[in-house]
Amino acid sequence: MGRSNTSQCCFKTRQGRGVLRRCLCRTAVPVLLVILCSVRVHADEKTYDGKTLSEWRQQIQRLDFTDPSRGKYVPGLMAIVADPEVPWYSRRQAALTLGRMGDAAEPAIPLLESLLSNEEPDAATCPQSWAAKALGLMGSLAAPTTETLVNVMWSNSAGDLARLSAVDALSRIGSAHPQAIPALIELLDRPAGQSDFQLTRSAACEAIKFIGPAASPAIPRLLRLLESTDDTLRRLALEALGSIGPAADFAAPGVFDALTLDEDPAVADAAEAALKRMGHALEPQLVQLLAVDDEVLKRRCLRILGSWKPRSSMSQAAIEDIAFSATDGGTRLEALTILWPDPQRDARWHDSLLACLTDEDRDVRLRTLRLLAQPSPNTSALAARLEQELQQTDAERELLIRALNALRPDESPGK
Repeated sequence: MGRSNTSQCCFKTRQGRGVLRRCLCRTAVPVLLVILCSVRVHADEKTYDGKTLSEWRQQIQRLDFTDPSRGKYVPGLMAIVADPEVPWYSRRQAALTLGRMGDAAEPAIPLLESLLSNEEPDAATCPQSWAAKALGLMGSLAAPTTETLVNVMWSNSAGDLARLSAVDALSRIGSAHPQAIPALIELLDRPAGQSDFQLTRSAACEAIKFIGPAASPAIPRLLRLLESTDDTLRRLALEALGSIGPAADFAAPGVFDALTLDEDPAVADAAEAALKRMGHALEPQLVQLLAVDDEVLKRRCLRILGSWKPRSSMSQAAIEDIAFSATDGGTRLEALTILWPDPQRDARWHDSLLACLTDEDRDVRLRTLRLLAQPSPNTSALAARLEQELQQTDAERELLIRALNALRPDESPGK
């Protein structure tokens, strides 16, 4: 009886193993075919310097652009860029990666330049645009391609994206090639290709702003743009003049007119920033403007005068007069902020700070508190004055305590 049971168990076990083998065979064969097919596909996938496209995408993500040995990746990336069968986005990624690699990718410059003649209707896929962008990333190394980039900029058939990429590349080449800056200056006067004139002139202003002082020959044309009816173009022209700096000091009267007469606040902001960088040419005129009734203009003049280092005695005296006599809290605080934290102060200094601290404008009060929190060698005398005021009034008690806490954060005044 026991042997019979044992025989049955052995039979069932053998039967189960047979069923399992049949099941495994039915399952394993398709899986094995899938694996073999995937291996075959992978084996057939094109490689570039030993790596497939998917492997290159991972490699690009891990690439260290400061690695001295990064040049070893250049041949593979060039092969991807040169292959027209590769999807455009992969070629673009490889080209921009070469651009970011700097001098290690210098051998790729002729290849990228050759793509500048490759125009396509779709700007997103056009090799011309991303080749120009890659050359721009190389900066002065791409100087030998300047003439080709200029041709793209003036092309009647290139798309706007390609033209703008060429403008950006020329701005990064800058003074490294004698044709780059003159071409960008010429762009201020006439449209490129079929592009909108405002678009190309705006791009030229941005390019000159990037170049800075080396683009000083553009000053006369930038001044003409200040007469444009387009607010954005006037602002960009002022930003470009500001980037040129002291070399543009003869343009200061035109910038001064924009500061005082232009009705667009953004344009006036740009004029203010430009005058800060141009030097002291218009100091007397700015000091005179401190007497006008326009508080916004007065604050702009204060910020310009206060930004100049070293500050002249005329500017210093004018700023001090505003700090101690201005009736507008915001204007008074603007002057006090410029003078802070000069320790040579008397009671008038404390009176002015206290007036700003208790001004009816909440913003002025908060800005005064932030000013008091900044380090100053005159802290003890000012704290004593605030404590004296604290004992005499209850009206602004909480505010005065906050001011003392700002001056002496390690103590607990006014309990």
